[in-house]
Amino acid sequence: MIDDKYIEFINHISDAFKNVADEVSGLNFKEVGREIISEQKKISIVVGVVGKNKGRILLEGDNTTIKMITENMNEGPFDNIMDMYFCLAEFTNMFCGNALTLINNKYRGSDLRLTPPAIFAGTDMEISTLGIKSSSSCYKCDHGLAILDIGFEGEWKNGV
Repeated sequence: MIDDKYIEFINHISDAFKNVADEVSGLNFKEVGREIISEQKKISIVVGVVGKNKGRILLEGDNTTIKMITENMNEGPFDNIMDMYFCLAEFTNMFCGNALTLINNKYRGSDLRLTPPAIFAGTDMEISTLGIKSSSSCYKCDHGLAILDIGFEGEWKNGV
C-alpha cells in the first residue's frame, strides 16, 4: 500500500500545476485518463526535489500546449525560442515551489527544495529516472495535453 504522505505530495503538486496554469496562463487543465502525446515534437521539463524525500517532477507537453502556456503568460509570442524556455522554466518553478511550500508547511522536517529546471525538446523522447517510484497524470486543456510525472525515492510504506 502506498503511504498517505506520498499521495499528499502528488496531490499538492498536481493541484499546484492546475492552479498556477489557470492563474498565469488562463488555461484550465482537467485531469483525464491515460493518454499519449500525439504530436511528435514535445517539450519536457525536469525539476529535482532535494531534502528528506528526494525525487523529481517531470512535466511533458506537446509543442502546441507548452507554447500556449508560455505565450499566454507573456501576453504574446516570443522573439526567440530561448525566451520561451525561460518563461517555461519560471512557470515550472512557480507551480513546483507552490507545492513544496505547502508540503514543507505540513511536514516541517522535510525541508524540500527545488533544483533548477532542465528543459528538453525533441521528437520521440522518453525520459526516465532509475530508482524513482513515480505516478503519472494526464491533463487536457482546449489546446492540448500535458503529462505530470511525479516521483520520489523510497518505499513509501508505513509513514516513510
